[in-house]
Amino acid sequence: MMTEDTGPMRVRVVGDLDELGYSEELEEWDPNLGVDLCWEGDVWRSFVIAVEPETLVHFSLVRLDQPESHPGLLQGWRRWEMHEQRHFTWSPRHSLRAPKANEILEVFLRREHCDGRSVTSWSIPRRVLPRRAVVTAPGRPFWQEPGTLRCFTFDGPGGVLKYCLYVPKLDDLSEASLVLFLHSMHGKLEGDNNLFFESDTPLRVLLDEDPRCPSSLRERCVLLVPQCPVDRERGDGAGIWLRKGWYEESRYDEKVEASLMALVEMVRAQYGLSRAPSLCGSSMGAYGALELTSRNPNVFGAVALIAAHYDLDPLEPLVQRLTEPQAVPLWFIHAENDNVCPYSDMEELVHLLRVHARAEVHLTSFEDTWSSQGHCADCVAFWAQSVVPGAPALGEELFTWLATAGA
Repeated sequence: MMTEDTGPMRVRVVGDLDELGYSEELEEWDPNLGVDLCWEGDVWRSFVIAVEPETLVHFSLVRLDQPESHPGLLQGWRRWEMHEQRHFTWSPRHSLRAPKANEILEVFLRREHCDGRSVTSWSIPRRVLPRRAVVTAPGRPFWQEPGTLRCFTFDGPGGVLKYCLYVPKLDDLSEASLVLFLHSMHGKLEGDNNLFFESDTPLRVLLDEDPRCPSSLRERCVLLVPQCPVDRERGDGAGIWLRKGWYEESRYDEKVEASLMALVEMVRAQYGLSRAPSLCGSSMGAYGALELTSRNPNVFGAVALIAAHYDLDPLEPLVQRLTEPQAVPLWFIHAENDNVCPYSDMEELVHLLRVHARAEVHLTSFEDTWSSQGHCADCVAFWAQSVVPGAPALGEELFTWLATAGA
């Protein structure tokens, strides 16, 4: 689904599917959910939305007129207050019939479909394409113009992954470094890749040519950002990287690992990237980064772990997998007053790693004086200039470190 000529508005698709914000409990469409469109510099685009073949899908285009924050940035009553004050402008309801199996219905929306004017569904331009023409897969990447950020859907060996890819503007892309970024709990690519969403992830930092974006990120890194798959076994539906269920009561998800590694290899091969890829994760994503590195020795050239945690005891098997078969540099960035992912836990892990590691293990700590739970380290790790009073800015140093690893 794509929109053109909509200008600086935030557009969300809401409808009668779970993915589009349908609430079975309330039997209504929830405009606070649904799927936001991703900004690609010249067009808003959605990921592929899964529907039953040849069924009738009902939806509206909803314009959200206020900025929205990642759940980690606003806590408690402040988040609910903003939630209740949002204002939505609804388009008329539209109906479209889904295509046959292994086909994709591509829908083109214009301003008149998004701004509440009374237009009919039959006036919406559309076309049906084979799935392989729209969805990437191992050995089947899509070319992307250097200097652009695009969103894709990937048919991996372990299941479907949604992902965003930024490719820097370089004469010789083989000199670039691939950085795989795993987002935090409740992270949404269509939120981060959106000028109306308050976030500090590398994806958001790249948007809008912000001068505070690290030049090492913009000019030297191919940034690969997958979306953590939804986990229907959990009550809130949010997935956990590489796990099914809650952390200590969960089981490892080898299928997601297989798709992630296949996606990394597809992008590396597509652009002839000779350096070992680097890995970076935030909060839950840092947990996923620890797991992925420990189970894929000698693949990653460097790993950055932002506000990390690791809830699986004991720590010794993890330390052994991270140190004995490989020598990968690690950099932990963590607030000492983090009440969500305690600093002391990572301090203990770093101590054990330093005893056994054959590569550098950095730990950068600071006091978070700008958030209510001390768990807002992204603004420290990813920006080149301070974005909140009192926060250090490590972005230039971090992405230079990631970009030069694995040479």
